[in-house]
Amino acid sequence: MASTPAYRARGIDPALGHLWRAAVAPPPHAILDAMADAVFVADGYRRLAYINRAARELSGWSGGEALGRPISQFVVGDHSPDRPGCRPCQIVTRSGEERPVEASIARLADGRGDGLIIVCRDIGPTVALSAQLTYRAEHDALTGLPNRNQLLTRLGAAVIDASGARHPVAVGFLDIDGMKRVNDTLGHAAGDELLVAVARRLASSVRAGDTVARLGGDEFVVVLGRIDGPARAEAVMRALMQTLSAPYQVASQPVTVGVSAGLAFCPDHGVTPAQLLACADRAMYDAKQTGAGVAVAAR
Repeated sequence: MASTPAYRARGIDPALGHLWRAAVAPPPHAILDAMADAVFVADGYRRLAYINRAARELSGWSGGEALGRPISQFVVGDHSPDRPGCRPCQIVTRSGEERPVEASIARLADGRGDGLIIVCRDIGPTVALSAQLTYRAEHDALTGLPNRNQLLTRLGAAVIDASGARHPVAVGFLDIDGMKRVNDTLGHAAGDELLVAVARRLASSVRAGDTVARLGGDEFVVVLGRIDGPARAEAVMRALMQTLSAPYQVASQPVTVGVSAGLAFCPDHGVTPAQLLACADRAMYDAKQTGAGVAVAAR
């Protein structure tokens, strides 16, 4: 005696029986296509046998053109199914872009050897947010220059490098004179515009391996690595001061500023970033009080 179909036992219209069966036991591909994670299935020859909707959207590949290609063309990284947990990989898009993902990989028997099922979670937004937060933590919000935290890191690296080199590291501390006048007469927005212009001139006037940082307010620091002695460092600082003293166009007005600078050297004036910055800062105040322009820290 034939059994009564389950949908009839539940009083479901026979015309809708196929919908009920699909809801209770949907085909595997329908389940995978409903997943938010990208799924790639490779056969025993490591060729792509299936790609779900999320994977197609993330990679830009359609199923028809992707199937049969090596799985390594789509997912770059460790494909070992014996490694537990998630691992970092990259999905290679149709245009060649590599997108970071977190992948879980399992063995899948397909009758021709062990295939693979690779489930990838897009971590691109997380990586981008992390990079953005790191950038903000290390750079001045107004000028985009390295801030104090990044300056200390770079100066520390320069000090370590100098310990094995014959050339010293020079630290220049610069103070922009006349910022209060600009803020009072043209407004703080104009003052910010001037600081950005100063930062651009400084950054474009040093070598690629040197560091220009803004400590805050109108104070900037230049780190000159492997400089050929104090005389060369002082010449570089005077050239920077001349560059910064040239007129600016701010709020449609010509503006000029003065610059006072102090210099300190590693190892003569200190062997830590804090010591070098303190000595250069004191030398800058000496230059400001005496009108010398550039002053070298006392030994």
